[in-house]
Amino acid sequence: MRRRAARRAALAACLALGAGAALALEFDAEAVEARCAEEWEGEAEMEARCIAQHRSGHETLTGLMADEDDPVMVAALSECADEWRGDWNMAGHCAQEQVAGRAALEATLEELPDEVGAAILAECDSHWAGDYRMRAHCVARDAADWHDTN
Repeated sequence: MRRRAARRAALAACLALGAGAALALEFDAEAVEARCAEEWEGEAEMEARCIAQHRSGHETLTGLMADEDDPVMVAALSECADEWRGDWNMAGHCAQEQVAGRAALEATLEELPDEVGAAILAECDSHWAGDYRMRAHCVARDAADWHDTN
């Protein structure tokens, strides 16, 4: 039941982004093929590779979004789609960086006393609340500073 509530919250976060975000997640094969044909004109093998990379990036991003319960992560992944609109290879890479950032953030916080971790996280969240990759970088930097003085 708790998982269902988290999924509803994640869906609500997606809906809050508007219909444009949902449309932005559709894979437009014709647009990708045209983009890759222009980029790799006359090089069929590279064109095919380009299309495959875009399809893979799209599958990565949409797969991560479908499995995600954290509304903050859903918003971060949606931002990847928006930032890299139409470049599914980069959108997928961005999504993977967000997931890796969350894992790094959690690992760094586990190494700190709770009150220190909470203070560092609050400071980093004031600058990077919706970006796990940057939050992880900020927390790691501040945790290293804390370790150097304690």
